[in-house]
Amino acid sequence: MADLLATAVTFNRSWTEGGVQGSGKDVLCHDVTLVLTGQGSTTNKIAASVLRLSVIEQTTGFRRSDTRCILAAPSYNGSALVLYDVEVVADADRADPIDVTDTIRGVVKGY
Repeated sequence: MADLLATAVTFNRSWTEGGVQGSGKDVLCHDVTLVLTGQGSTTNKIAASVLRLSVIEQTTGFRRSDTRCILAAPSYNGSALVLYDVEVVADADRADPIDVTDTIRGVVKGY
């Protein structure tokens, strides 16, 4: 497996929101569809750059193509989107990011 390619990302809608006070930066928001072939962990990354961002600050939950939910969060430094699937892993592994093979849709925000 490998990092997600930009060709696997569809931008459904994009907009800006007011930025963090004093930063002078607007927050870019993208409603995206991702066609994943084993990405989402810290090894097989969904880089901020393929989402047209330098840093990911926030995400919504992502919906799978079968309407189940995938939890998503920015990596610690905001350089990648990491995924968690609470339905398919054991309790002991639930906090670990996992690779997903599916089509998912959600919103990412950053700059």
